[in-house]
Amino acid sequence: KTGVVVNYLEENSPAKKGGMLQVDIIVQFNGQNIRGMDSLSIWVSRAKNGKSSIQVFRNEEYKKLEILIESEDSRLALNLEESEGTKNLL
Repeated sequence: KTGVVVNYLEENSPAKKGGMLQVDIIVQFNGQNIRGMDSLSIWVSRAKNGKSSIQVFRNEEYKKLEILIESEDSRLALNLEESEGTKNLL
């Protein structure tokens, strides 16, 4: 599977509170496969306030996380990297 690597998590961010760790690879967001930062950005921007389901690949296994998105200002608050090295903050 393809995905997006988490490089950094802001302290007290929704992603960190939901159990996401640095170097997790985000492979699904609300059931949608993530092929890169563009697809993740699209699905995050469409997410409504409330819980979002995120599947990550960590330590050779898949793990499902529930992330609470409370406002557009907070979103996920993490730094990401694709294999090409592009970075983005969501």
